[in-house]
Amino acid sequence: MLAGSFFICGLSTNGLIGTHLIPASMEHGIPRSWRRACSPQSVCWTSSGTTVSGWLSDRWDNRYLLCWYYGLRGLSLLFLPYAFGSAYLGLAAFVIFYGLDWVATVPPTARLAADTFGRENVGIMFGWIAASHQLGQRRPLTVAACYILGSATIR
Repeated sequence: MLAGSFFICGLSTNGLIGTHLIPASMEHGIPRSWRRACSPQSVCWTSSGTTVSGWLSDRWDNRYLLCWYYGLRGLSLLFLPYAFGSAYLGLAAFVIFYGLDWVATVPPTARLAADTFGRENVGIMFGWIAASHQLGQRRPLTVAACYILGSATIR
């Protein structure tokens, strides 16, 4: 379950947003200076979101935190097409909101892995969970490459 959620995490963060936000901004006519400002600002919000998530992971049920994080991430992705249509304010709101959620899933996932597999095994288990994140971020690129090359085989 944790590996599956991290697969979705990798697919949505690095696989979609990390790869396509800047090119999509270019296609929607967002100026270069604004596109450059999106990345550092996202890093600022990511740091804040992860710190708060770690604090919440010590105090709340981590299963519920992950449910909220992934649910809100899905809502923000549904909002993204509208963000491009609302000049700069919508995109700024998306960058802030998505930035807060970017790495926020790591503390509750690590805590659940420790609780499930034991603190002495959390390192190796979280390594395997993180590997599923890498597979998730690779998936959209593999699908796109096969589509572009015209291959019907997706591995």
